[in-house]
Formats: sequence, structure tokens, C-alpha cells
Amino acid sequence: MFAVFRFWGIIYGLYSNYYIVETDLKEEEYIRRNETFQEGEEDEAANVIDESVLAADVNIAHKILEEDEIAMRLRQLGHEQQLGGEDSKFPRPLPPLPPNLYEKPKKVPPEPSGVGVNTKVFYATNDLTGSWEQLPDLSPEIVQAARKIYKSFTGYFDQELITYPEFPGKEREYLRAQIGRISAGTQISPLGYYTFGAEMGGEGDEEEEPAADEEAEGPKTSYRINPKYDPVPLKDLIDGSMSFWVHHTQYILPQGRTSWWSPVAEPEHPDEAEDEAPAEEEEDEKPKTVAPEPETGPPLLTPLSEDAQIESVPAWSVRSSSKIMEEFAVAIVRSHLWPGAYCFATQGKLFQNIYLGYGLKYQVTNFSPSPLPPIQQDYPPGPEIMEMFDPTGPEEEDWRIAHLPKPKPVAPEEEEEEEEEEDEEDDEED
Repeated sequence: MFAVFRFWGIIYGLYSNYYIVETDLKEEEYIRRNETFQEGEEDEAANVIDESVLAADVNIAHKILEEDEIAMRLRQLGHEQQLGGEDSKFPRPLPPLPPNLYEKPKKVPPEPSGVGVNTKVFYATNDLTGSWEQLPDLSPEIVQAARKIYKSFTGYFDQELITYPEFPGKEREYLRAQIGRISAGTQISPLGYYTFGAEMGGEGDEEEEPAADEEAEGPKTSYRINPKYDPVPLKDLIDGSMSFWVHHTQYILPQGRTSWWSPVAEPEHPDEAEDEAPAEEEEDEKPKTVAPEPETGPPLLTPLSEDAQIESVPAWSVRSSSKIMEEFAVAIVRSHLWPGAYCFATQGKLFQNIYLGYGLKYQVTNFSPSPLPPIQQDYPPGPEIMEMFDPTGPEEEDWRIAHLPKPKPVAPEEEEEEEEEEDEEDDEED
């Protein structure tokens, strides 16, 4: 069932340490594990209750309870009126509850066994003479949660993690997540040891021919050992530019997978969808869902010289094991992003990666947990719901006087007539 075991490294814990090995399974075992996983997903989907159906059931139960209560009151009073009649003295049942229109975001599916972050199978133990425990496969939810917390290991597989945000698992799942993150960031090899070519090694013209297919199908996810690999000299391996070392493990996207999964459903047969296109009027009526931009990461076999620095500190450092006997010296590469990750390479075709650390990523500043989300507001703020002080008596009187109806203005013609009448009266008196 297993191929070859490789010692991955040690993660130190508070009470005991984790000794970790990795291996590859045979294709038959991967197929069996994926079939079992698909069956489990189908059972889980079958047990999920539709929210709309649940709301309808709640409305029906609510209506039945109201009708039973009205019937009981009618029996007690001795009335023979029918429920819901026009002459009924009791109020009609309340209207049904409004349907819940909230739609939960789609859950990102995990990658199957043997693919992406689950390419390798890991085993861990606290005692080299004891039994080994197989660690579970990674899911995007676990990876995203592990990136938001910063917690040391205790050495107990079943230890619960009390963190914020909440971690959906125990220390066993957290250990597997950190192993996957460390492997994706620190698994390196000398330049030219691996190649994408099917037959020829190196960087010849034959590897550049399928460039169009690569753009159509996406970045390459598989490689092989270059049979014509020419060992890199020691002076190049210990070059500070790190141009002769490359990453040979797939980058984990922020989504928690190595390959992008689009939450927007795509048609299974795009050719048929184009042939049976709806009319223009229907297209205008239906709003078009905008698909999110796919996440991308650095491709495989990317040189370490392209890695970002950490506050003016290079992500990698390299040195020689001996300056006296250079013909027997070994190049040693150290990661500053994941302290404890090392890679050594001889002047031949031998190299190896190993991790000896606490399983924590380097932090430039002290770790600060994510803040709590803001409290949701039930109603928008406004004068209708805001608390105000009651006005006093004088204030109410001032308000009443200010809002009294104003007298109508006198027309100018009437004023002139009054003035003329007054003049005539004056003349008569004279």
C-alpha cells in the first residue's frame, strides 16, 4: 500500500514532541479513499434540511396551533361557529412568517487524496518505539483557520484549541495544517533537478512547445526527475542570490487549495449552453452573476530569488558546511520565514529537506488576534427609534406659540380704500 517513507522532521511541543514522516500511497488506495470520501459527501448532502422547507413547516405548525387554540376557546364558550367565518368573534390567524431569503455561502470543497495539499500522507508519533497515527487530509476550512491563529503545540493529538477565531478541529488537524503550510513554503531543490519535460531534461526547445496548451489548461502541477541533470557547483549553490534553488511544492492559495475553485456554477456542457442561448428579453430580465477573480500563485519550480523579503531581511540564507575541505562540503539553506526549515545538498545529486522547529511562522511584530466583528444593528438609526428627553412645560408652550397659525396679510387695495374713507370723513368734519 505504501511506497517509501521519508522523515519529514520534528515539531516540538510543550509536553512531548511530534516525529513526522511522509509517504505516497498507491493509486488503488487513493481511488478507494476518494470513493469513500464522495460517499460521505453524498450522505451529508442528503441529511441537509432545506431552509425553505423548514420555514414552510414552521408556518404550518404555527397555523395549526392557532386554530387549535381558537377551537378550544369555542368549545369552552359553547359556540358552534366555524373557524374563520365572517361572524366569528375571535381574531383570524396571524399571517405566515416571512421566508428566510438568506443564502449561506458555498463551502469550498477539499481537494481529493493524492492531489494538491493532500498529495502526501503524513504519520506522526510522540514515541519512536510506539505506534504511529495517520493525520487526516487537509480541507480549505482548516487551512484558513490555521492562518488566523498563532498557537504552540502541546504534544497531545486530542488537545482542544481554545482560540479566536474558533478552530474547527483539535491539535491533530492543526498539526496537519502546519505541516502542509511548511511543506508548501520550504520544500526546495537545486535548479534543474526537476523538469516538466516528458522525455528530455533541461531547458530545451522541446519544453517550450506546449506553452499554448499550458496557457489553456492552466499552470503545470506535475514534474519529474530530470534524467540529464547536471549537478550545480558548490559556488553556485551557496550564492546569496538564491537563483540556483527552486520551489518544487505547489503554493497554497488564500482559498485553502492549490487549485482555484469558482463558487459560481458553470454549465456542464458549454457548447450546448451556447446553442440554446435564451432570447435577449430573458437575458435582460435575469441579473448576471459576476464571478470572483481567480486566485493565482507562483508556479512550480520558481527560483527562491523571487521570494519576498521580511522587513529588509532575506527570506533565505545559505552557507557552506566547510571552507577548508571544499570538495567534501555541503550547501545548507535555511528559511527565515519558517524558522527550523533546512535543506542540504551535496555536490552530487543528493539533497534533502527537513524541519526541526516549533511549527510557527515568523512574525515581525507580536501576534495580535483578529478583532471581534462589529455589532450588527437591528434598525437603522433615526429619530423614530432614538431615545429623547421629554420637553418641559415652558418648552411645550414656546413650541405651541411658535406653531400658531399666522394672520393673513391685508391686501394693499383695501388699505387704499380705508385711507380714502378716512380722508372723506375728515373733509366732512371740516
